[in-house]
Amino acid sequence: MDLLGRVIASAASHVVLLLVVLPAFGAILVRLMRRAGAESVYYTAVTNVWTGLALAVLMLIGFLTGAFETSGDDSSNARPDRLVSSILWHGELHPTVIPSSSTEPARPSYIAVGPDARVIVGVSGVSVWLILLTVAVSVVFVQSQSPEHDRVILRLSWILLTEAALIGSLAALDVVLLSFCSLLSVVGLSVLIAEFGGPLRREAARRFFIGQLASGLLLTFGLLGLAVSHWWMQVTEDRQHPDLTFSLTTMVEQIPVLSTMFEPALDFWNTLAPWLFLIIVAALFLRVPFPPLHHGWLRVAEHADRRVVALIAVGYLPASMHLLLRVVLPVFSTQSIDLGDRLLVWGAIAAAVLALVAAATRSRQRRLAAIGLSVSTIAIGASFLQLPGVVHGAALATIGTSAALALALLCQSEAAVRDVATSSSETPDGIFRASRGALAALPIASLALVPPTAGFWGVLLIVEGLFPDTPAIAICVLATFACLGWTMWDEFTRVITPGVSGAHPGEPTEPRLAAPTLIPLAATLVGVSLFPASVLDHVDSQRTTESQQTTESNAVSTIPSGATPARQERTPAL
Repeated sequence: MDLLGRVIASAASHVVLLLVVLPAFGAILVRLMRRAGAESVYYTAVTNVWTGLALAVLMLIGFLTGAFETSGDDSSNARPDRLVSSILWHGELHPTVIPSSSTEPARPSYIAVGPDARVIVGVSGVSVWLILLTVAVSVVFVQSQSPEHDRVILRLSWILLTEAALIGSLAALDVVLLSFCSLLSVVGLSVLIAEFGGPLRREAARRFFIGQLASGLLLTFGLLGLAVSHWWMQVTEDRQHPDLTFSLTTMVEQIPVLSTMFEPALDFWNTLAPWLFLIIVAALFLRVPFPPLHHGWLRVAEHADRRVVALIAVGYLPASMHLLLRVVLPVFSTQSIDLGDRLLVWGAIAAAVLALVAAATRSRQRRLAAIGLSVSTIAIGASFLQLPGVVHGAALATIGTSAALALALLCQSEAAVRDVATSSSETPDGIFRASRGALAALPIASLALVPPTAGFWGVLLIVEGLFPDTPAIAICVLATFACLGWTMWDEFTRVITPGVSGAHPGEPTEPRLAAPTLIPLAATLVGVSLFPASVLDHVDSQRTTESQQTTESNAVSTIPSGATPARQERTPAL
C-alpha cells in the first residue's frame, strides 16, 4: 500500500506533465491500433480523453488547495506557477568528477553542456481553467465521433494530437516547448478545420493556416530574442560565462532586475525592448481578432464545424491572454502602459463593431463568435493598462467567455428550447430535453452578461477599475454592455433554417451531442460564475509585484562599489 501511495502521489505531483503527454501518447496508440478495428480504436480514444478529464479535475483540486507541491525543484517555488514538472534533456548534463580534498572525498558531479532547454510545464491561475476547458471540449469532440466512419482513425489521432499541443502551449514554461506546441496546434487545428465543416471549410483552413503560421513564427522569433537579450544582459553584468536559458519564469523574474542594476544593461534593454515588444504584440494581434483582422476568424467560425470552433475558443484564442499576463506585461511594463490608453479606445471601437456584426448576421456560429470576440477584445485591450482590478476582470471575463462560447456552440439551443416547449417534464424524455434546455440557456445568459455569470463579474471589475471615481460613466458602460442581451435573446428564440444554422448542406450529419458530455463545461462555467474568487485569488498579480520589488531592492543593495546603478522609474509589473 505504501508503494501504491507513493506512485499515486508522484503521478499527482506531475499531473500537468501527464496531461500533456497522455493525448500525444493516445494519438500514437490510435495510429498503431488501426488493424484492431475502428471500434477498438474509438473506445481507446474515449478512454484516453476521459482519463485526461479525471487528471484535469485532479489538477484543479491540487492547484486550488495547494496540494502536490514539490520542494525539490527550484522552479516549483516560482510564482505564480504551480504543479511544475521538469524533464532534463540528455545532452544538457555531462558527468565529471570533483577531486578529493582534506575534508571531503572525491564525488561524481555534473556540469551543464549546451543551452538550458528542457521540457518544463506548470499552471497559473488562468491556464489551469483553460486546460480544464480544453480537456472537456476534447471529451465532447471524441465522444461525438462515429466508429463507422471510414476516416475515424485519422480524425481521432488529430483530435488527440491537437489537444496535446493546446495543453502544451498553455502549460509550457520553456520558450522552445512553447514555440513547438504553438506551431503544432496551428497545424492540428488547420487539419481539423479542413476535415470537419461546410463546403468552404478547406478555404477557411488555408486562410487560418497562413495567418496563424505567421503569428506562430513571429511569436517564436520574439521569444527567442527575449532569451538572447536575457543572456546578453548578464554579459553586460560582467559575468564570465552566463547561462543561455530558455525558461520563461527565469526571464520574467530577472530581466526587470537586470535592467535596473547596470547602465550598459539598461541601455541595451531600452534599445531592444521596443522591437521585441512590437514583434510579440504583433504575433498576439494576428491571433486575437482585433478589427480589421476579425474577418478571417468569423469566416472560420461560419464554415468550420462547431466542435472545432469550440476547441479554438477554449484552447487557442485564450492562450494569447495567458501569454500576455504571464510574459508581456511583467517584462514590457513601460511599453504596455504607453500603448494601453490607445489600445483601450481601439478595443472599445472593435467591440462595438463586432456587436453590430453579431446583430446583423444570420449564421448562428458567426453570431456567437462575434459576441464572444466582442467581450474578449475589451478584456485584452483593457489589460494593457495593468490596473489590478482590470487585470483580474480581464482574466475572469476571458475564462467565462471561453466556457460560455464553447458550451453555446456545442448546444443546440433553439432545438432544445422547442423540445422543452413541446414535451412534458414529467417523462424521462422530457427531463432529458429539459436538461438540454438548461444547458443551452446557461451560456447564452453568460454571453449576454446577465448577473451573476462570470462574464458579468469580469466586465464589472474592468469597468470599476477604469472608472473608479466616476460611477455615472461606469453605469453608462454597463448599460451599453446590457444591450448585448437583446442580440443574445434574438439568438435564443431563433428558428433553425436549413443552411443557416445546423448542418451544412451537402455534408453528412454528425451525431447529436449527448447532454452528459457537456456537464464538465457547464460545471466549470457555473463554478466560476458562483465562485469568482476561485479565479481572482490565484491570479497572483499583487503577490508577484511585491516579490519582484523585494528582489529588485535586494539586488540593488548588493551592487559592487565600483558599479553605477541604472536610474529609471519603473511601473510595478504583474
